[in-house]
Amino acid sequence: MNTPLDSFPPNFTPTDDDRPAGEWLEGYWRQMAPWAIRLAIIASVYCLCGLYWPLRNLINNLGELQHWLVHPFTMMLYLPALIICYYAYQFGKMLEHALSAQNQLKLEEAFVQLRRFLIAGIVAALFWGLSSFAELYSTHQIINQQESFQEVPLESE
Repeated sequence: MNTPLDSFPPNFTPTDDDRPAGEWLEGYWRQMAPWAIRLAIIASVYCLCGLYWPLRNLINNLGELQHWLVHPFTMMLYLPALIICYYAYQFGKMLEHALSAQNQLKLEEAFVQLRRFLIAGIVAALFWGLSSFAELYSTHQIINQQESFQEVPLESE
């Protein structure tokens, strides 16, 4: 006998495993929305602190300005993370609003923000990977230059 998944006998009390998928997902989303907002706030504070300290040192020491001009991507590592935090915050807020209003369109808008969060995360990961590769390459070049200077014998020898 085939019965729909959401049809239960009148005296049936569902446990967590017996709930319909829609009810289970709604409960999951209700728990996930505050965590998305908390993640966005904590990561934003971290990124802003990460931007504040180099900028503070940069303003106090103008000699550092040349160092930052040589490596402009160093300070920009935190900017993609702020964009990711914005999308995570929007996802959490829209998800809470959609669940409280029981609005399917708002729920779909929330998941558009989640998709943007994931795309921004992939772009940021690629950016950070390229930046790390460039930093490793420049470090390798400096080490090779130092080794080549040490191998040259003095004329007096």
